[in-house]
Formats: sequence, structure tokens, C-alpha cells
Amino acid sequence: MYIRILIQNLPVAFVAFFLCSCQPTQTHEETTTISVANIRTLNEVATSDNLCRNGTAPDQPNSGQFISGFFHYYNNDDDCWTNQIYQGLIRFQIDAAPFYKRLIKTATLNLHVANVKSNPSQTSCISRMGLTDVQWWALPDTGRIHTSDLRNLRSVPIASDIKVDVTQAVQRWANGTDVNNGFVFIGSHPEMSDFSNTGMLSNETCEGFYDDMTLTVTYFQFNNPVTHPSIDVHAVRTQTTTDVTVTGTGFTPNGTVELSADDLQNRMGSFPLGTVTANGQGQIQFFNRSSCTRQPDSGNIRALDNVSGNNAKGYLTVFCD
Repeated sequence: MYIRILIQNLPVAFVAFFLCSCQPTQTHEETTTISVANIRTLNEVATSDNLCRNGTAPDQPNSGQFISGFFHYYNNDDDCWTNQIYQGLIRFQIDAAPFYKRLIKTATLNLHVANVKSNPSQTSCISRMGLTDVQWWALPDTGRIHTSDLRNLRSVPIASDIKVDVTQAVQRWANGTDVNNGFVFIGSHPEMSDFSNTGMLSNETCEGFYDDMTLTVTYFQFNNPVTHPSIDVHAVRTQTTTDVTVTGTGFTPNGTVELSADDLQNRMGSFPLGTVTANGQGQIQFFNRSSCTRQPDSGNIRALDNVSGNNAKGYLTVFCD
């Protein structure tokens, strides 16, 4: 199997004066808006007995939505109570964005309130947002993340269209000084210890359904010497492995090239393949061996020329016997 992947000269985030000995010819500002890559709602339920679970199963968000907030019910006659916690999580794929490794001026998170189920009436149910070291987006069976495992907690404005300045977090993700596990949104009762059968209304709730999550970033673009890289991918398959050899030309001489795979089947997020150094003629050669224990993988292949900032993007399918 022989596959030709052409390089699209897409701008990639790159702080030139940190990562490159060459100086940019000029700088200017660019603004881009990217859509969310990973969305999830995590919940936890506590109830007095099985009877209380009837008709009080946790709500489920629609496609492209998450829920943040809580639900509380208490019946004084039979001492039946139910508490539910909803935690919303989103993540943007920063390493595939045009501002990756660029110097960021501003980054704004945008959320839309699609619907609110509340008593008493509320406009939004997000109380705070924070960061986490838990890779929930890569772990399908992750339980609710406790507040003690969140960091950089901050309040969120109450509005139907929410805008939050997230410049510092996005800059750290873009320059690689912090791991991108996205944002976590919690309501005013984020832990079971926050509920009270005597200190709350008997049917007090605030569940917010959020959609249209985007990230708008203004960054400094560097115009470096133009390169026109391209790569060839040659895959040899056996009964147990697939050997993939990547050769390329037109890269920055003696510069580093990062190879990654995006959107692979049965995987989440970006999957790093490795890093190579181009020779003096701007040529690269990369080898990868993978076991053929699963169904075929297909996805987008990226090769990042770190010096020029050009992002190589193409499509690859590898079939295993």
C-alpha cells in the first residue's frame, strides 16, 4: 500500500523567538475561532432508597451539549430524597489549531445557554469553572471529578451567552507548559455534602444545558521563510504488524518535524507518532511499527515543521490482516 499525502501550508501556532534561531520577517495579529473537540457530562446520584429513583434518573444532554448544575428532591412525609450532581467538561484541540506555539494576545471562551431547568428560576447554572489533571477526554469510564481535584477555580458570569477570558490557560496549552485537559464547569452544589434536606427547598434544582462552545483567539502570526514540504507514506503489513515509513522533502534544513495522527478510530484526541530532524537538504525519514490487534485505523496525519510553522495535514488508512 502506497499513499501520497500532500502538505497544506496551514499556519500553526509557533513562538519563533523561543523555538527558532531564525528571526521572523514581520509580525501581525490574526484572529480565529475553533469549535470544541470533546464534550462530556459527568454526574453522580445519591438517594434514600430505590423508590426515590423512580422518575428521577439523571437527565441526558442532547448532541453537542453538556449539563452543569444540580437536582434536589425531598419529601418530608416519607423521608424520600434524591440528589444529583451534573458536571460539564469541554476540550479544544489546541495542538491542531493555527495558534499552536504562537504568542497569544487574547483567548475568549464562548458558551450558549440552550435551556435551563430550575427552581427557583435561574438564567444559568454554572457557578465556577476550573482546570484538571484528569485526562477525562481520553478515558471513557471517568467518574465525576471532585472539586478537590480541580485547580484555578473561578466564577463564571451569569448570562444567556457567556464569554470568559481564558487567555492564560490557552497560552500555557499552546506553548506546551501545561497539559490540555480542557475546562470543567460546576454548579452551586458540586459535592454531595452541599445538599441539605432542611436547608434547601423540597424541590430545588438548577440544571443548565449548554451548546455552541467555541474558542476565539487573537494571536501574533510570524511570517517566516516559506517552505513547501511534502511527504510519502509507505505501509507494509503482516499478520501481526504494520510498518509505516514516512519520507519527506522541502522541510526546513536541520529543523525538527513533529508527526501526529488525529481522529483515529476508537481513539480520542491527538496521537503523537514521534519527532525527527530534517537533514541539511530538508529531507526527513521516519519509521513506525504498530501491532495489528484491532480493526483498521484511519485518520488525519499531521507533520509540523517547527521552524517554518507549516502544518502538514493529510489522510491515512492502514489495514491490518
